[in-house]
Amino acid sequence: MISRCVTSLRILTTIPVPGKDTPHVALSMPFFPLAGFLIALVMYSVYLLVDYCQPLVPLSGILLTGVLFLVTGGLHFDGFADCCDGFGSGKAKEKILLIFKDSRLGTHGVAGLCIDILLRITLYKWYVEQHCFMVILVSLVMSRAFQALALSRMKSATPGQGIASHFCQSGSGWQVVLSNVLVFSLCIAIASNRLVIAGSIVAAFIAGTIFMMYCRKRIGGVTGDCIGALSEISEVVILTGGVIGLSYPAI
Repeated sequence: MISRCVTSLRILTTIPVPGKDTPHVALSMPFFPLAGFLIALVMYSVYLLVDYCQPLVPLSGILLTGVLFLVTGGLHFDGFADCCDGFGSGKAKEKILLIFKDSRLGTHGVAGLCIDILLRITLYKWYVEQHCFMVILVSLVMSRAFQALALSRMKSATPGQGIASHFCQSGSGWQVVLSNVLVFSLCIAIASNRLVIAGSIVAAFIAGTIFMMYCRKRIGGVTGDCIGALSEISEVVILTGGVIGLSYPAI
């Protein structure tokens, strides 16, 4: 089990982790939320620093987004940008997959990435000002749980190619579902405003499901870029849902 944890952390973060990888990488999927939790711990240390040093508050959104980029290696930002370019091209499957592999960013990718980053900066700053890190934690953990769930249910758009093909429909689906249920339950249990958290997670799940259905329609499955984009979408939806729910509790 430790080797599965190690593998999940090495796949989803840039944090050096001692230990051996599991020989079957797909078995690490139930532990993806653990990677989200570790990322949250690193970001929480920055959150505490900003909270202690108030002059940094105006820069808090930039600092937290920057730390997230460093800890994840920008993996999911890259996937989201590639999906914006690929799906935004309006081309057939083969051309979309070629665009995914292209290291250059197009207009759609740049625009999508800018919107994603600006949203994060704005949302993170709002949570710092409200002294509420809980929703940020939930967004990081649940988005990784959704990654695993999507990989366990979806086909690879490029069988035998790319990292996603090693995870898709690997046979560990029940373990991933159980992991998702446990993580969801824990998030609700420790939240002070359970209805807001639950609603935000459900909204992210719906948005993610729609995106996965779109991927299946356009390219017949998913790639690593699609899973990265799913993570970005899930996080932003949870963060946005939290802002709406906490700002307008009567809704």
